Amino acid sequence: MTDDLEATRLAERLKEHFEELYERCMKDMPICNPHLRVACVGFCPHGDFNLGIVLTPWFMNVCASPRAGAPKVEDRPGATRGLTLPTGNVDFLATDLDGFDRLLFASLFSPMDNFGDHAAALATAEAAMDALMKAPEPAPSPEPPRKETVAMDRRAFFRLGRRA
Repeated sequence: MTDDLEATRLAERLKEHFEELYERCMKDMPICNPHLRVACVGFCPHGDFNLGIVLTPWFMNVCASPRAGAPKVEDRPGATRGLTLPTGNVDFLATDLDGFDRLLFASLFSPMDNFGDHAAALATAEAAMDALMKAPEPAPSPEPPRKETVAMDRRAFFRLGRRA
């Protein structure tokens, strides 16, 4: 299976899982934003993980799942684990979901009340994924030190460095 296909299949499985969870027990919960739907955004391989954003009516999280052949997440559920992403180090929580090996999640938003519609939430998820996968701009190099200039009065100028 190609790397991108593996990430795409993970996204599809996560979407199905959270859609079923929403229909089964979250739909009428006050924490849910009724204007949002479940979506998985930007899933792609990164190092030993497939990484992307899971958007639901009640949260938006970054998800990291070990790629095929990579070591499984052995951290106990609820344990914090840092992953180095292009943007820097991000803390994730180990999480168990039915039907998945242990996953890592990092919360971006919860609850989702500030999103007026699904398009705004999707745009935010896409922007967040872009930001996570973009290395920070290098700091501008400092200006070289300037040579100190000594103020010269007119008499010294006309002497042109000769001693008086």
